[in-house]
Amino acid sequence: MPHTYTHVQLITYEIATLKPFSTGATKQLDDLMLRVENLYKVMEYCFSQLQNDQDRTLKIFVAPEFYARYHRGQHTGPGHYRWDDVTIAMAHFKGKCKRETNFKHWLIVPGTVIFEELGMRGKENLIFSTIYVFKGDRSVEHIINKQGFSAIDELDDDLSGGKSNLKFNALGATRAEFKTLDVANVRIGFEVCLDHEDGRLRAYITQTTPPEIIDVHVLTACGKRPKSWGISARQNGYFFRCDGHPDLLGSSDLSVTWPHDVVTADDLVTTTPNPGPFQLQNQPLIPDLQINPSDPTARVNIYAIRQL
Repeated sequence: MPHTYTHVQLITYEIATLKPFSTGATKQLDDLMLRVENLYKVMEYCFSQLQNDQDRTLKIFVAPEFYARYHRGQHTGPGHYRWDDVTIAMAHFKGKCKRETNFKHWLIVPGTVIFEELGMRGKENLIFSTIYVFKGDRSVEHIINKQGFSAIDELDDDLSGGKSNLKFNALGATRAEFKTLDVANVRIGFEVCLDHEDGRLRAYITQTTPPEIIDVHVLTACGKRPKSWGISARQNGYFFRCDGHPDLLGSSDLSVTWPHDVVTADDLVTTTPNPGPFQLQNQPLIPDLQINPSDPTARVNIYAIRQL
């Protein structure tokens, strides 16, 4: 019989990701490999701290926006990771997770990776800010591209690959506007920072007839609070967020209430925080689990399990 989930649980890796956020590596691929290896070690630590872990609970692990951004990347693209760097590093990360059966029931949202892709519009390059979402057993893999860049991205918005209608060719093509996926019986929607401010996921799901129903809305961000006009989870669904801005460093696990019991384009939702108790709250990471051991801000949260 197909596996079904009865519960979800948010696990967040909270680390300040504004520039300069460097591993010290002088080559892009080396830098990216260090970042995914660090994520894996943090996931191992979080797994060791889980309480009452069950196969019917989908663990959703979220890192912040800009987690994978090379500190020497330029506004117009040069210096950022190249697509082949990302392909190598993500294949390594996914393969390592699949070999470890502890992560079979984890959905991994490893923040965003910033990279340059050449030749997709003639000779002009494009810049992508992308979430490589995957399930630990690799039964689900998905790509979500951020559409709009703001000043904090330090990227040329005119070169945003997420705004292109072209198919993105990395690891199984997907369209930039496609922002939802099914994990077994759980429907999940995704946004990156400014796209939430602009209500892009809400607009996307309400353009379908009937509106697409999302159980969990996941936001990876660097400086974006939850917006009542943008939250898109169904009635009594959940909004999960992880933020890497030093002024907003933290996360959210909110249950969602709609005024009319249905998802609409314009209604403002109300939210209620997870009542807890946390399984692990604002737990600082030891230096061995930090990219930069001198950074005291890195921490993890393991929220209470939520019923679907």
